[in-house]
Amino acid sequence: MSTTPTDVSTVSSFDDQTSLYDSEIIGNDDACRYRTAWKEPPLSVWRRAGQYTALLTIAITAATVPFFPATAWGPLALALGLVCLCIWVVANRLEVGNLTRSLKAQEDLASHLREELDTRHHNARLVQEISLAGADILEIGTFLQTVLDSMARNLDFSRGMIVLCQDACRHLKHRANYGFSQPDQQVLDPLELELNTDDTENPFVQALNHGRPVFLEGIHHHNQNLSPSTLNVFEQLNIVSLIGVPLRHKDDPLGLIIVDARDGKKNRTASDIHLLMGIAAQVATGIVNARAYTQLQESEARYRLVTENVTDVIWIFDFQDLKITYISPSVEKMLGYTPDEIMGLPMDRYLTPDSCDKVAAILSTTLNPAYGEKTSSPCNAVNMELEKVHKDGTIVPIEMIANFLTDENGSPNAVLGISRDLSRRKQYEKARHEDETRRQQAKKMESLGTMAGSIAHNFNNLLMVVLGNLELAKEELNISQPPLLNVQRAINASQRAADLSSMMLTYVGQLKKESVPVDLSQVAGQVLENMDETTMANVNLDLDLADPMPLIAADAGQMRQIVSGFVTNAIEALGNKPGRVRISTGAMHCDDHFLADTYLNDGICEGMYAFAEVADTGCGMDTETLSKAFDPFFSTKFTGRGLGLAAVLGIIRSHNGAIRVHSVKNEGSVFTALFPIQGISHHRRHSEAETVESPSTGKTVLLVDDETMVMDIGHQFLERLGYTVKTASSGQAALDIFRQAADSIDCLLLDFSMPDMNGLETLQHIKKIGSTARIIVTSGYTWQQIEDRFAQIGLPDGFIQKPFEIKKLKETLGRVLADTDDRAHGGGNH
Repeated sequence: MSTTPTDVSTVSSFDDQTSLYDSEIIGNDDACRYRTAWKEPPLSVWRRAGQYTALLTIAITAATVPFFPATAWGPLALALGLVCLCIWVVANRLEVGNLTRSLKAQEDLASHLREELDTRHHNARLVQEISLAGADILEIGTFLQTVLDSMARNLDFSRGMIVLCQDACRHLKHRANYGFSQPDQQVLDPLELELNTDDTENPFVQALNHGRPVFLEGIHHHNQNLSPSTLNVFEQLNIVSLIGVPLRHKDDPLGLIIVDARDGKKNRTASDIHLLMGIAAQVATGIVNARAYTQLQESEARYRLVTENVTDVIWIFDFQDLKITYISPSVEKMLGYTPDEIMGLPMDRYLTPDSCDKVAAILSTTLNPAYGEKTSSPCNAVNMELEKVHKDGTIVPIEMIANFLTDENGSPNAVLGISRDLSRRKQYEKARHEDETRRQQAKKMESLGTMAGSIAHNFNNLLMVVLGNLELAKEELNISQPPLLNVQRAINASQRAADLSSMMLTYVGQLKKESVPVDLSQVAGQVLENMDETTMANVNLDLDLADPMPLIAADAGQMRQIVSGFVTNAIEALGNKPGRVRISTGAMHCDDHFLADTYLNDGICEGMYAFAEVADTGCGMDTETLSKAFDPFFSTKFTGRGLGLAAVLGIIRSHNGAIRVHSVKNEGSVFTALFPIQGISHHRRHSEAETVESPSTGKTVLLVDDETMVMDIGHQFLERLGYTVKTASSGQAALDIFRQAADSIDCLLLDFSMPDMNGLETLQHIKKIGSTARIIVTSGYTWQQIEDRFAQIGLPDGFIQKPFEIKKLKETLGRVLADTDDRAHGGGNH
């Protein structure tokens, strides 16, 4: 048998049972009179009957006295008296019963009134407690639990819960409850009731959308309107009947208050629903307040997180007191002051004088017109760089962005600003500028190196022709002939030209000579021994030479050139005035910071370095002059000078060192050359004494060179030395000769730079043929410039740099051809 569901749309479906009796209480100024609607009992009838009977008895007795005898009158009077007495007794008994029933009715009414008063007291207390909780408790979970605890104390509902909307009312999530057992808690803690907002038949959806309460009695009859998961939850919780009151704020659904309506001690009435609706309104307001407070706390927490952890400093500067009224805690990281400390300081304590003047100028030009015009529009933002004074006295560069704050009249009364530490940016910009300078220097050196190498190669080819012809001419002349002196002078000039070419290659770091263990203290002593005394006349010399001195792997002659260049530059800086020159040597540990201020510091690492330092008290250099000090042929003296320091830079580069220069105009200069101490390796080359000359008789040499004049000079040199000579003007021609007569060729004199097929490619093809001929490479480039090119195919048997003399050719051929058993490998033979 089915039960018709209760109407869930309104509270009118509840029977109004507030009047348990058909009675009323009427109130006046004196008292309250109780009046029942029951039918009045016959008590007055009996009383009046007794009175009338008594009167009638007296009347009859008096009237019958004359007519009846005494014996008859006595029984009649007694009978009438008994009748009156019976009537009186019945009337008294009826009066007692009526009084008893009246007292019982009054007792019941008093009990009902007491219950009503208790209910109203509990309801008033409930409303008061929820109101106080909404005002005092701003944590939503605590607030909801307090509401339910108060409902448990003051309402006649054994169990209840509050569920709040989640995901745009697609779910109702359990937040708090009372009256449920521990097993029920395991069901309620993760509870999320699914809601289909499009299902208008769902009673919970109706309640949330329309703000009307819902009463479900016999929930199993509503299974067509509730989701299976919801029915399953109610079944696990053993909820058969419930009342659900929506929580809404400004037509926005927040959730539901759900109470178990089955176990109450009295029938549910409309007043219960009205009370729950009133409670729901207060709870909804409390939820909104709690959420607003939570959002405020989160906003404040985010603000604190930003202000306390941001590296920038946020501050407010008040015009009235000319002091900071607020500053973020990050100021301690920037300036070392706590917020309280810096807010008590005047502006000139944490700003440099120049920065104070800048701020005063901004205030005077921006603030005064603003005060005068009383404009409501905000002043423009100010962006400027200042210098602040750290608590420890150091200067901190900062970038300030400030906006003026205005009062209710639109007049500026304070400044809101943000200060950002520019120290790292300045360091980065400085490092970037230094890197850019080094890159430009490296590009310049690379360009100069390419140019110098190309010039030296072509220049050496030409010098080869000049020197070769001069040597041949010299051999044709007798010692007594006058032209011989002129030829020798021309040979000497050509050799000096070759040295100039080598110096150009040294400047760009492409010429590195033999490395041996070198003591820089001994080098400095040798330089001073060879100095002209006349040049040292006005110089007070200070020596600080370390002994013992760590050795470095270097070319001794080039090290002397470095120290000599430094000393010569120092003496010239003194001019004709007396001055002091200090020469120091020693070892020091150089960290990355120290090496960052040096030239040629790319690729060198922190560690121990030997140094040679020359300081003077001469004219010094300004920044522009210092930037050009190592440029070739730059000089402050006269045009044509200045290759000395340029060559020094090249020598240091070729030894993987660095140079540090400090100079102040009119105060002198300090030049420091640094060379790594670790990893000294000494490879001894073949000395001239060890040169073995091979007989040239019967030896055939194939000369390969694309320059006709160079080939002609080489041909004459080889014939003078007694060799049979074959020539080829290209690499392909040399290969053709080799394929036809490889066994007849003992040595190949191969030019490195040729068109179409260069010397490297020619050498590679010859090795594939499998010839046993020795190969000597010739080039206007240095061996250091081309050595890496042979890494893949193997080194040649020898190398001769152009221009070379016939004596050098003889020595190299003799040494290479003398080794008839093993082919020489490695650059040490070159």
